[in-house]
Amino acid sequence: MKNKTIKNMKKGMKKFGYLAMAFLVVGLASCSKDGDTGPAGAIGPAGPTGQQGIPGVDGEAQGVPGPAGADGADGATGTANVIYSPRITIKKSDWRVTLGGEFQTAQIDVPELTQDIFEKGVVLVYSYSAADGGAYSPLPSYRGINYTFSIRVNKIAFIRYDPTPPYSAAVDRELRYVLIPGMVSTSGKTSPQQAIYNQLQAAGVDINNFAQVAAYYNIQ
Repeated sequence: MKNKTIKNMKKGMKKFGYLAMAFLVVGLASCSKDGDTGPAGAIGPAGPTGQQGIPGVDGEAQGVPGPAGADGADGATGTANVIYSPRITIKKSDWRVTLGGEFQTAQIDVPELTQDIFEKGVVLVYSYSAADGGAYSPLPSYRGINYTFSIRVNKIAFIRYDPTPPYSAAVDRELRYVLIPGMVSTSGKTSPQQAIYNQLQAAGVDINNFAQVAAYYNIQ
């Protein structure tokens, strides 16, 4: 009887041990299980603005400049800008005797002869002779009796010079003038007047030939 009781007690303790181990496994399992996810936390304040980065290299500035182009040709003086007169008659009564009689002078008003033309332009003057078949001769002219001219703003003065006494009296004289405004030299190496002469020369125009000048500038 005693042995049976002890045997039963051993069986009970064994069962208790198994049951205790089962509770221990369940407890450990429940302890290792994650809990429910908590609510999201509030958004933190924005951090300070970072420093500005170094500016990038300007692509255009890195390009190598090309070589300078060649000087362009002088531009042509527009025909519409050229001023010319009809034939003007200097009467013998208009001539004034100076320096003992060998020099005689006459002056005409030319409003178109501006300061700009005086300083930068070219003035051409031609003498007309019906006796020579209506030909024009350029001034200055040195054929026995010499004719030349001088200019100032708004004026052209004509000078007649007879080098041989007794000095002859002046006669009526027909003249024409051409006023050519100055050109801007694109090369910057010549004067405005020289640029005009260069242009005419390049075009094959002889300034001593009124017909050629008239054709070039469309002078009527």
